Parts: sequence; structure tokens; C-alpha cells
Amino acid sequence: MKKIAFLHFAYPPNVGGVEFFIKEQAEIFSHLGYDVLILTGSGKNNNKNVQLIELPLLQSLYNTDPKLLEEILSKGINNESFKKLSNEIEEKISEFLQDREIIIVHNMLSLIFNIPFIYAFKSYIKKHPEKKIISWVHDHKYIGFDRIRTNDFLLHKDVNALITEKIEGVIYVTISETLKRLLTKVTNLEYSEIIVIPNGINIKEFLEIDDFVWQLVEERSLRSKFPIILSPVNIIDRKNIEYSLDIIFHLKELYPNLIYIVTGMVSHYKEREKYYKLLLKKIEKLDLKNNVLFLSQYLKRSMHKSEIHDFYSLADMIFYFSKSENFGLPLLEATLAKTPILLSNLNVFKEIGNENFSYVDTEKTPAKEVVKNIVDLLENDKLLLMNRIVKENYDLTDIVKKNLIPLIDK
Repeated sequence: MKKIAFLHFAYPPNVGGVEFFIKEQAEIFSHLGYDVLILTGSGKNNNKNVQLIELPLLQSLYNTDPKLLEEILSKGINNESFKKLSNEIEEKISEFLQDREIIIVHNMLSLIFNIPFIYAFKSYIKKHPEKKIISWVHDHKYIGFDRIRTNDFLLHKDVNALITEKIEGVIYVTISETLKRLLTKVTNLEYSEIIVIPNGINIKEFLEIDDFVWQLVEERSLRSKFPIILSPVNIIDRKNIEYSLDIIFHLKELYPNLIYIVTGMVSHYKEREKYYKLLLKKIEKLDLKNNVLFLSQYLKRSMHKSEIHDFYSLADMIFYFSKSENFGLPLLEATLAKTPILLSNLNVFKEIGNENFSYVDTEKTPAKEVVKNIVDLLENDKLLLMNRIVKENYDLTDIVKKNLIPLIDK
């Protein structure tokens, strides 16, 4: 089991984007089997699989000794108070990082909040070339508002050197290409010496997706599917699922990686079981086995409301082509989930939605013709397109697996 440490001024429940990011990153590594240590100036932890050590010496000097910080920034590091604090910090981090193979320092080497730490850590690195050290730059003192903050180049030369000169043996990571380019202008780092690993989001946690649904997302690689089309219906003939399958068949020519999900159950009535078998034969005939997912094959119970909501959140579009209905709850659900829905032109649907939905005359309109409108939406709705990009590229666990772990293992 590899041993990894994360260092930052603070950790939740302290509020901050970096604090929250480190927490998520630490928990991902713990889940992946790493021995995780958080070394922080201030914070608490309730995850039994993540060890946290609170070391006040790592806090911002704005909190602990603003007078010393002001003196350092204006007069430099050549004073006894600085040296004493720096030595204490090096002694403590040497003790707590003794068994750590990988050390990731977030933002502490690029900001001025604790200059004695930077000095101490540079000394520590020289003494431990066997360690893999990553400086993760979310921000830099001399970068702000998407440009170089030239007015701030007034710090003492000793401080400037500590936050602008490359530290040998350290891997530098930034969170965007924009920050990478700016970083080369305020430090002596070469463009090729900086690696971009973007921030991400814990999609499961953010969307509050239930465990069963997320297990299916992972098992069927649903985040890489596009479009994800949902029919929140039971498998009965009046739901007109065969019409949806015809659309999926033609749509697959343009989107071979699409997935069509039907959430409902198969009734035990003989005629309805017969209908289900007809659908399976149609799927076989149209070669849609990898593109159609009946949740009844995975779940032998009614879905919880939270699980149904999860699928609305994950879907790019809803198909609801019923031959008859007396109301139409999916219209309301799709609206609240802000998921586009395509409907048959039943009077009851128009009673609910007026002209606010896209209707299809399923008796007169060939499935192939419907595809044109669907493609227009999929290719021009900017929110749908961005949703696809986020699902495919910005899940935090994926980013750790694809970008960070290879860097660590190299």
C-alpha cells in the first residue's frame, strides 16, 4: 500500500475551494487503496480511512503572526524569528512525513501566507530526494484576474525568489492551461516543466446519485455514452416502446455509442410478457443489444423516487410516445429535472404542456423523420453539449485515475 500525504494551510470544515478539493482527492485515494495522511494547519476529519494531523505551524501567518509576516514581506527572511519558525516547521514535517512516499503540496509553495514553510520545505526536499513531491498550483501571488499582477512585484527579493524559482526535484501541476501559461511568466519554470491536471467534480456526490444507479453507471460506462435517452415507463404495449426503438435504430447511425434506457417493469400478464418478448426480438433484429437497457433486467423491485430522479439527471433526452394516457407524470418530472422531452401528440399532453413541448404524431411520422429534430437539439443545445463534456471529462475520480496516478507511478 503506497503512502501519500496532502499538505495545505487548512482543511474542511474551513471553507474554501482548495480545502474541499483536497478532501475529495484524499478520499478518492483512500478508496483506491492508498494510505492517506492530511497534514494541515487547521481542520477536522470524520473519515476513518483518512488520517489527519493538525499542525498549527502550517497555518497562514495572517492568522498566527501577522506582524512577522509583514516583516518578512518587507525586510526578507534574514531574522531570528523567521529562522526559528522555519526550523520548527522542518522538524515537524520531517517527523510526520517520515514514512510518506508521495507528498502533494496544494498552493503552499506559490503563495506568501507561510513563507517559513516554503523555506523549510525546500530544505526538506534537498534532504529527501527519494520522495516524490508534487506542487499543485491553484493560485499564485503574482497571478490574478487572468493576468500578471505586476504591481505586486514589490516584495522583498528573498520572498520573490522563494515563490518564483523552480525547486529541483518537484513536479509542478496547474489546474488549467491558462494558469500554466501565466505561471511561466512569473516563475523560471519552462512550459514543458508544468503538467496540467484540471479540477473536477464528484458527479455521484454532486448529483446525489444512489448507489444502485451509480453501480450501473460504472458497469455500463454510461458517462461515456451519448446521447443517453430515457423512457420512464413500464413495459406495456400502450407505451409504444417499439416506436422509440425504431428511432434509436436510425439515431444509432449518427451516434453509435448511444444508450436507450427503459426504467419500468414487465407485467406478469401473459399479453404483456408477450409484448416484452416482441421488443427483445426487435432489439435483436435491429442489432441494438448494446444500445438498449431495460432496468428490469437489473432490478426486481419498483424504483425509488430518488433513483428515478437520478436517471432524469443523467439523461440527455426523454422519449414518451404513449398511444394513450389519462395524464402524463413524466412531463412534470422532466420539466423539473430540466431534461428535454419528446412526446406523442396526445390531447392530454397538450392540456398539460400547451405548446411548451415538442410533439410527434407517431401514427403519421416515420421514425427516421423524427431523428432530424433530435439531432438538431443534440448538436445545438449548448447546455446538453456542455453536460456531455463534463460527464466524459471532469469526473474527479476519473481525473485521478487517468492523470495523477500515472504521474505518481512513473
